[in-house]
Amino acid sequence: MKMGPVEDLVAAHRRRHSDRRGASLIEACLAMALICMIFLGLFQVSRVLAARDVLNHAAARVARARTVGFDDWMVLKVARVATIPNAGIMLAPVYTNEAPALQAALANDSAGAVWDNVLSGNIWPLFIQAGLEMARIPQYLGSQNSWQAQNTLNYSEWESDSIDVDMSGGGPLAPLLTVDVSQLYPMQVPGSSSFYADGHVPLQGTAEIENHYPLYLEEHP
Repeated sequence: MKMGPVEDLVAAHRRRHSDRRGASLIEACLAMALICMIFLGLFQVSRVLAARDVLNHAAARVARARTVGFDDWMVLKVARVATIPNAGIMLAPVYTNEAPALQAALANDSAGAVWDNVLSGNIWPLFIQAGLEMARIPQYLGSQNSWQAQNTLNYSEWESDSIDVDMSGGGPLAPLLTVDVSQLYPMQVPGSSSFYADGHVPLQGTAEIENHYPLYLEEHP
């Protein structure tokens, strides 16, 4: 059946309206994808900045340990413990990654109340890993060799040796001891490869402290 002029105009208007709706949907999807990429990028940048602060803290702890005379093995352990927030997945001790107390807290309280409780430091009843770490850290620092240490406490980034300590900034007689703690920090946020080709970003923390130990300790090879 042949349509009249009015029907032709109505059909053309409907087609144009449908095309506009399809174009708007595509534009909305592209905009959402772009917004998500920007959000993920900012999230990754915030993680990198936080990781750099951890390395600065680690460098300060290493400098403090070195200036009172601890040897290289103890200094390395101090650096690793200070970089636990950047250390990745815990490999030892092996445990089941469950938190029944946390799930119970979320069931009884609001997410905001649980978050406030965590930020206040009351994390022992909620996180199994936190309790394990705090119990094993003194044992790890007291370990006599690398075999004993890695079976006491170990993480994926420790295993890959991506964390390095450099104390070459000051000699035995230098007034200041300079410490650098560096790490190839993994980019783990989804979509990071879209704006940063490498899977790791080099980070470094630095600290300086007065060089005390040569005054009362003699360096042994």
